[in-house]
Amino acid sequence: MVKSRMEKYKTPPKIDNIFGVTPQIKTSNNTPAQKTNTVQTFNHTPTEADKMRGLQVERTQDELEILKRELDEMYPLWGWKFSSREEFEKAYYSMLDDCRKNGGYVFERMQQLQPNGPVSAEWIRENCAWGGLTLPTSPLPDIDWSQSRESFAYIKYYEDTFSGTSINHFPDDYNPKTVFENGKKLGLGLDEVHEMGYTGKGCSVAVIDGVLDTNHNDFKVKSNTVSGFAQNEPSSFHASACVGLLGGKTTGVAPDADIYYFATSSKSHEAHISSQTDMLKNILEINKTKPDNEKIRVVSISASVGQDAETQKVLEELRNSGVWVLSANEFRENFGYLTKKDPMKSPDDYENYQICNWNDNNGKENRDALFVNSGDRTVPAPENGENSFRHDAQASQSWAIPVVAGYYALACQADSSMTPDRFIKLAHQTAYQAQSPVPQVSGDPKNPTITYSNETLPIKIIDINALIKEIEAQKAKN
Repeated sequence: MVKSRMEKYKTPPKIDNIFGVTPQIKTSNNTPAQKTNTVQTFNHTPTEADKMRGLQVERTQDELEILKRELDEMYPLWGWKFSSREEFEKAYYSMLDDCRKNGGYVFERMQQLQPNGPVSAEWIRENCAWGGLTLPTSPLPDIDWSQSRESFAYIKYYEDTFSGTSINHFPDDYNPKTVFENGKKLGLGLDEVHEMGYTGKGCSVAVIDGVLDTNHNDFKVKSNTVSGFAQNEPSSFHASACVGLLGGKTTGVAPDADIYYFATSSKSHEAHISSQTDMLKNILEINKTKPDNEKIRVVSISASVGQDAETQKVLEELRNSGVWVLSANEFRENFGYLTKKDPMKSPDDYENYQICNWNDNNGKENRDALFVNSGDRTVPAPENGENSFRHDAQASQSWAIPVVAGYYALACQADSSMTPDRFIKLAHQTAYQAQSPVPQVSGDPKNPTITYSNETLPIKIIDINALIKEIEAQKAKN
C-alpha cells in the first residue's frame, strides 16, 4: 500500500542543495538516529532572516541542533560565496524552507505575503532561491493568475495543483494542464526514434544520485544499490527525476533500457564523494561478471565527480573498459542545455528553444557545444504517489545529463560498437542548426534575473532522429 505524503515524511525529506550537505539527526556517537512516528515540534524563535521574510517556522529540537552544527561546519567551506554569516544563514534557511515538502512553508509564506492573489516572478526570485516555488500537491484556491504569466517560469506544480483554478484565471497564452502534458515528452524527434524501434532495449545504463524512491509506476530499476554512507537517508526527488528522464516509460529517452541504480550519500561532501567513488567501483565489478552485450555502457551522474587520485583512477579504468561516465564535469566540456521559449508549443519545434542561461558554463566558453532540452519537463514524483508527476519549469544541467545518457543508450542499441567520441562526432554532424537569443544575467548571482537580448548566436541542438539514421546508413555501407 502506498503511504501518503505525510506518512512517508514523518521526518523532513532529503534536501538537494548547492551545499552538498543534508542536515541529519544524529546521536551522540555520530550514527544516524532512528526515525520515530512522533515529531515533537515547537514554535521556533524566528531568526533575523526569518523576520525579513515574514516567516514563522516550526522546527524540532533535533533539527535546530543539527542546523546549528551544519551551519558551523559549512560556513568555513561555503561562506566565501556570501557577504556575511547572516547572508549565508538567510540563504540556507530559505533553501531549507523551500525544499520541505511536508510543511508547505513556501506556499504558507506566499499566502502570508500575498493573501489575495498570486505571487510575482520578482517575489519568487527574491524568496525562493535555487529552484523556484514549489506549489502544493492539493488543489489551490481559485486564485487569479491571469496577469502573472512570468511567474510560471519559476514554478513547480503537480497534476492536481491547479485543478480548482478557473480557466479564465490563467493567462491567455498559458494553460498549466497543456504545459504539464507537453513536459512529459522530450520532443525533438524522439517519438520518431521510438517508433523506429530504438528504445534502449538491450542496453544497460547506470544512474548515480541520491537515495531513490522506487515506488513509481513510470520506471523500474534492475537493481538498487545503496551506499553504506547513505543508510537511513530519506529519498530524493532529484533521484527519481533523473531516472525518469533517462528511462521512464512516459518521460524517458530510453524507456526499455536496463537501469542499474546506485545511491550515494549527501550527509557531507566527503561522504558524497566517497560513496560516489564506491559506486563507480561497484560498476566496474558488475561489468566484470557480465557478457559484453549486458555490460553497463553509460553512467549518468547529475553532479560533479571527485578530483582525487582514487576517483580519477576508477574513472580511467571505466573509460578503458568502454564505459562512458557522463558527469557534470564531462557534460560541461561538450554539452549545454536549453529551455523552451513558449512551453505551450510543441516540444518538437526546434525553433522554440533557447539557451537557458550562462550558469554551469552552459556553452558560454564552448560555443561549439551540443545542446539538449531540459526546461519545462514533467518528471515522476514518487514523493506524492506511485502515479504522480511534477512539472519543473526551470531548466538545469541535472535534467540534461540523463537526456544525453539516454541518447547514448539509443545509439548503442543502433550500433553496439558505439563509443563516446564517435557519438559526439555524429551528434555534431547531424545536429540541427538553430539561433538562440543571448541570455543576459543581472541581479544577485546566486539568484539572478535572466532576460534575452535581440542579439542571437548559433547553436547546435542534438537531432537524435538524424543521428540514429546516420548510424543506420553507416552500418548499411559496411
